[in-house]
Amino acid sequence: MNRLISKLFFLLLFVVCACSLKKNVSIENYNLINCPSDGKCSIEVINNKSLVVSFNEDNTISYTLNDDFNHSVIRFHFKKNMDQIEHDGAYSELLVFEISNIDGSNALKDEALQTTNMLFGRFCFCRGQVGLYKIKEGTLEWTKKGKDLQFNLNFQCNDVPQVVKNIKVINGKL
Repeated sequence: MNRLISKLFFLLLFVVCACSLKKNVSIENYNLINCPSDGKCSIEVINNKSLVVSFNEDNTISYTLNDDFNHSVIRFHFKKNMDQIEHDGAYSELLVFEISNIDGSNALKDEALQTTNMLFGRFCFCRGQVGLYKIKEGTLEWTKKGKDLQFNLNFQCNDVPQVVKNIKVINGKL
């Protein structure tokens, strides 16, 4: 009887752990407006996480994700179609920010964007113009209700050139 209880306990523990490991969710059935035609865009939602932004010794920015049941992180990635044979034939941009898990709407402008810890990343063979940068100029409007998410982001990174300046998701399903 004790062996059966032990096996059931470990089975239950396995199921609970397996369910809690699913944290990354792509936004499904979304309409992404304004993805540049010369590349591919993707959006990922990392549930129950928040961004912790750090400044490194070399004055670069990095981030980590912390457990936080009050927030989720949205990560947008743009990868430009380029000749992969070339040594320096890669260009991508990343935009990452956090939103509240509570249903509702919000609108932020300029410096208030940093309440979401918004970062823009540029990655290419572009000396002195790569890395992560804080976004302090733009507007973000979002609405979340249950599993429905919509947002419209217009932003400008004044530190480096950028391709993507507007990200709009309508009819997103988490």
